[in-house]
Amino acid sequence: TTTNYNFSGGIWNAQLAWQPRDPFQVLLSGSREVHAYIDAQSQYFVSQALRAVGRWAPTGKLTCEVEYSREDQHFIGPAPTVISLTLPEHNVIYTKQFNVAWSIVRPVQLVLSYRFLNRTSNAQVLAFDDSFVSASLRARF
Repeated sequence: TTTNYNFSGGIWNAQLAWQPRDPFQVLLSGSREVHAYIDAQSQYFVSQALRAVGRWAPTGKLTCEVEYSREDQHFIGPAPTVISLTLPEHNVIYTKQFNVAWSIVRPVQLVLSYRFLNRTSNAQVLAFDDSFVSASLRARF
C-alpha cells in the first residue's frame, strides 16, 4: 500500500436549507475533514461527505424524512505500530435512511427509523451491508 502520512488542503463544512413551502424542507450538506479510528490504533483518513435530506411535515405532530448520504474515506496513514496489518486505503459509505417522528406532547417525539448502510473498501474484510430499524423517544427542552 502507498500512504504518505501527510494531510494538506482545506477542512470545511457547508450546509444549505431550502423551504419551498411550509410543510416541505430540503437540507443539503457537504464536508471535508480529517478523522481517526481510535479503536484501530489511530488510522487517519480524509473524509469527504455529501448528504441530502428531504423533510415533510403534513401535520404539526407528524414529520417524515428521507436521507441519502455518501462518504469517501481516503486513508493517509496508520500509527507506525500497525503498518504490517492489511489496512484500507479507500472506503466509500452509502447511507439511505427513512424517519417518521410523531409528537406525543409538545417537547417529546416518538421516532421510528429504518437505515440501510453499504460500505465498500479495498480491504474486503471491512466491506459490508447493514440494515437497522430503531424506535426512540426524543425530548427537546
